[in-house]
Amino acid sequence: MGRTAGTQSHRLVVVGELDARTAPFLLARVDALVAVGCRRLCLDLREADRVDGYGVKAVRFCRQLADADGCRVRVLYPPTLSESARRALRLRRGRPDRG
Repeated sequence: MGRTAGTQSHRLVVVGELDARTAPFLLARVDALVAVGCRRLCLDLREADRVDGYGVKAVRFCRQLADADGCRVRVLYPPTLSESARRALRLRRGRPDRG
C-alpha cells in the first residue's frame, strides 16, 4: 500500500489481495492517517487482484472510522470486483457512495 504525501489529502493504493490476512494493515494505515488529521482519503483498489468479504468489510469499517473523525473517503474500484461487492462498498450509512 502506498500513499501520496500531503497535509490533509492522502491516497492509499492497495496492490495484491485485500483479504483476512491483509485487511488489518489497511485498517491500521487508515487509522494512522486519520489520527494525524487526514481530511480526504482516496482508497484506490484498482490494482487489487482480489477483494474478498473480509476486504469489503475492512473498506466499510475504514469509511466508518474516517467518517467519525470528519474524513471524507472515496473508493476507486477494481474492474474485476463483483457487482454485489461494489454495492456493499458503495453503501454509506444507508446512502449511496458520493465518491
